[in-house]
Amino acid sequence: MILSKYSIAIVRIIFSLFFIGILCGEISAQVSGKRPWQDESAKDSIVQITIIRADEASGQLDSKKLLGDVILRQDSVLIFCDSATIVNNQVQADGNVVLEQYDSIQIFSDRAFYDGNTEEGFLYADTVILQSGDQQLFAKDSLNYDLKQQIAYYNSGALLIQDSTFIISQTGIYYLEQDEVLFKDEVIVKDSAFLLVADSLRYNTETKMVTFISPTRITSDSADIYCESGIYDLNNNRGYFSKNAQFQKGEQRSTADIIRFDQASGLINLDGNAKYFGDDQYAEAEQINYNTKTKDIELDGNAYFQNGEDEVRGDQVFYNDETKKYRTSGRATIHNPPAIIKAEYFEYDDISGLGTASGDVIWRDTSTNISIETESAEYAETDNYFLAYGDRPIFANDVEGDSLYLRADTLMNKQYISEDSDTVQLLKAYFDVRIFKSNFQGLCDSLVYDQTDSLFYLYDDPIVWSDTSQFVADTIKILMKNNAIDRIYLVNNAFIINSPDEILFNQVKGKLITAFFKDGELERMRVEGNAEAVYYALDEQSRYIGVNKTVASEMELYFENNEITFIKFLSPEANLLPIRTTKHEELKIKGFNWQISKRPQSVVDL
Repeated sequence: MILSKYSIAIVRIIFSLFFIGILCGEISAQVSGKRPWQDESAKDSIVQITIIRADEASGQLDSKKLLGDVILRQDSVLIFCDSATIVNNQVQADGNVVLEQYDSIQIFSDRAFYDGNTEEGFLYADTVILQSGDQQLFAKDSLNYDLKQQIAYYNSGALLIQDSTFIISQTGIYYLEQDEVLFKDEVIVKDSAFLLVADSLRYNTETKMVTFISPTRITSDSADIYCESGIYDLNNNRGYFSKNAQFQKGEQRSTADIIRFDQASGLINLDGNAKYFGDDQYAEAEQINYNTKTKDIELDGNAYFQNGEDEVRGDQVFYNDETKKYRTSGRATIHNPPAIIKAEYFEYDDISGLGTASGDVIWRDTSTNISIETESAEYAETDNYFLAYGDRPIFANDVEGDSLYLRADTLMNKQYISEDSDTVQLLKAYFDVRIFKSNFQGLCDSLVYDQTDSLFYLYDDPIVWSDTSQFVADTIKILMKNNAIDRIYLVNNAFIINSPDEILFNQVKGKLITAFFKDGELERMRVEGNAEAVYYALDEQSRYIGVNKTVASEMELYFENNEITFIKFLSPEANLLPIRTTKHEELKIKGFNWQISKRPQSVVDL
């Protein structure tokens, strides 16, 4: 025998204390339906109980009374007790009862009824102890045991101990041959790694696998888990949870069709309708993988991740909850108000607010209704900074209900706080800058737009075209008002050429030229400093009547339908020359350069 009488007494005391306030209930009909001392037929095929030893024996053939150190046998079954009564191959045993089968199963009780005809045992004590291998089952009050099928039943509460695992339930069925126990009613599993509470579950004593068949809650240092179906491997601390599966750690909570958990590696897999709720975070995907040790979160398939006001949608999203860095794989959309970015690949550091994007990148500022398309970009959240480069990025803005497009080798857009404490936009473009709008086009090598003064600054050989006019200068400034061109400033070596037919050219040259626009059309022009003009005068039928060549300190020209209608001069020297006899090529002012071939005709030309 494995347990001594003294050991059994100690276990009974511990077990009784363990059960106080935990286990209660009545004997179910399932277990208690069979009564002792039943007569059985077919005795010829039944193996009779034999007496191995007893200090005293009395009675007849079919009814015996045994006293003192009693040992009985039936095939592979041994019964040890202080006293026994045998009637019709049935035993009533009392005092320090031990029922042993195959030298591997022992049951300890105070008294027992054993039916040798049906090979069933009914054992009674404050605590009945069943021991098989490295596990002990401590049943309160009683235990029924079917020796043919090797199945034990209890209905008043029991505790199973195996290594560091403790399992309690009100009722249960122990299939010893299959190494499996069905625990039912108020099930509690206590292991070194967790505490489990359920209504019912199955447990394999060989593999130490727990199978959940009812609502189950698992609590551990690392997480709390709820499910209504699943499997847990106690040997390896791995779990498979399904049917309303939920995982929670602190303020973090996850749900999915299936949750897999590996405590050793710290991996949690959420499969099917996966959702993750964290501190000011939310994620959903077809599958979510979370590593509790590295804090890595991986979202696969229709992934959505929200972190504060930031939102990410894509095929795959990777986020680290410790470094606060995330990246995407596959087409993704990042919403970081007021900016929205779409890209094939994206990396972002939530702490520094810095990110990079690549692969057909589209950036849009919803507050200003501007957008940039590029191949690669760098981004900063703090000032809505966006630097675009690679494959000549293109900038677009809605002006007058019509889009203005701008393309360059590099584009930079950011926000800053002005002296008036307003948030304003700053745009920079450099190297081979090209602009297209339906009624306005331009070229330069670098450009700056500052929302503070609503001016576009064009540097390095800038050229601007508006309708039939060409504007050039060392520097060109374009003033925007109400999203429309209000005026153009030509600074140093200013030269304007106007030609409706590209045969005869009106020309204006000066140190500084200011062109005023109204409703998108050139209204008037003021020329200051060494003003020169060549313009072709028209009659009321728009027929040429002569060409006027004028030099003045200042002049002001008025336009209608892009044609000069009136000119005012200050200190002029003017000549009106006839159309037919004038050599028009000689009338071209020094610096004349009609560059209409460079003018972008569409967005494609950018």
